[in-house]
Amino acid sequence: MLLLGRAQNAMVMLLLWAALWMVSAAVCGAIANALPGVTPFESPSMLVRIGVFGVSMAAIAVVMLNLVVWEPPLRRRARRVLSRAWALFRRLLRDVFGLAFISGRRLAVAVGLGVIAAFVAFGAGYLLGLVPVLAESVPATDARVEAVGGAPAWVPAVFFATYAAAPEEIAHRGALLVAVAVVGASTSNRWVRGIVTVAALVGTSWVFGLVHLDWSLLNAVSAGVTGAIFGVVAIATRSLWAGIVAHALFNALVFIL
Repeated sequence: MLLLGRAQNAMVMLLLWAALWMVSAAVCGAIANALPGVTPFESPSMLVRIGVFGVSMAAIAVVMLNLVVWEPPLRRRARRVLSRAWALFRRLLRDVFGLAFISGRRLAVAVGLGVIAAFVAFGAGYLLGLVPVLAESVPATDARVEAVGGAPAWVPAVFFATYAAAPEEIAHRGALLVAVAVVGASTSNRWVRGIVTVAALVGTSWVFGLVHLDWSLLNAVSAGVTGAIFGVVAIATRSLWAGIVAHALFNALVFIL
């Protein structure tokens, strides 16, 4: 029964993770597309569908909890289900993704590490661009670049910083932190933890590179290296905050420098 409860909690948290990712993608996409002079990269209806699908994932999570809460009065049952779902969501944000509200010194550390990671990643990308086989790869046309073609000079950097940073960090470095959390809860053997953590870092970085392969080989390799850098920061801080800052600044630097 205890094992069943843990498995159910894990499934609910995975659904809430998917919901968080989709809703953040819809919100960030809407904000980016609303910037002055931007030709919407995605239609409002598409963003609404993504957001609705994310909310649906959260609703499925609540339904899963509802199946095991047997309180005869409907009002009490609904209150218990929603309370448990909220507790699991807070646990996902705070304990797994480290996305609790931060201020003061912790905020300064997150921003500082994010800035450092962004410039390290940018430098690594520049060096990779000097490798002949990568430099010769022809980049594909990016519809997002065309979307900001007629916008004021400051908009492209803000657009790319807003559009992808948070959703991609929640998806990719989020997967890394989930793996770290799972192995941390499963064993106290530091060697096993270390091996799984390194494997998760390599795996999520590799996937992050693959999803950028449509643009060019250079973009894919650079994204893989960048993902590894942001992943190291996420592991070190047990949080996505610094990675989100780094990702947003890195995307902005591409257009500023």
